[in-house]
Amino acid sequence: MQKPTTLYNTSSSSLENNFVLSSATFPEITCIAKRNRPCLAAEAAAKQGKFWQMHDYLFHHQHALGNGYLAEYADALGLDVMQFLRDMARHIYADRVREDLASGIHSGVCQTPTFFINCLHYDGACDRQTLTATLQQQLEVNP
Repeated sequence: MQKPTTLYNTSSSSLENNFVLSSATFPEITCIAKRNRPCLAAEAAAKQGKFWQMHDYLFHHQHALGNGYLAEYADALGLDVMQFLRDMARHIYADRVREDLASGIHSGVCQTPTFFINCLHYDGACDRQTLTATLQQQLEVNP
């Protein structure tokens, strides 16, 4: 599991102290071959402590996910590009990505993002305002 991050970069201390957002690399089932490389890139960046930075970069550049772009993104994030490329070429995170995918499918994940709140699958809106309100409501019900 990657280092937890705050919900959508919110700084609500009541949420930060009571909830953890974790991530697993989960390529879309319908296009695993196309999405596997970005998952591997995120894992390779995680090795250098930049999972969330790479995650955000990939999200904002979904239209450009070829190998050359991935190397550019690694460079832009200040990663050791040679190590990043070696990790990518060796597919050293392929098993982890497959395990994350299998675990997600077993848990009922069929798309990203998917949220679970108090171990229950959340099907509501994924905007910051709605999620924050839902999480605050959960704090009231389950302090």
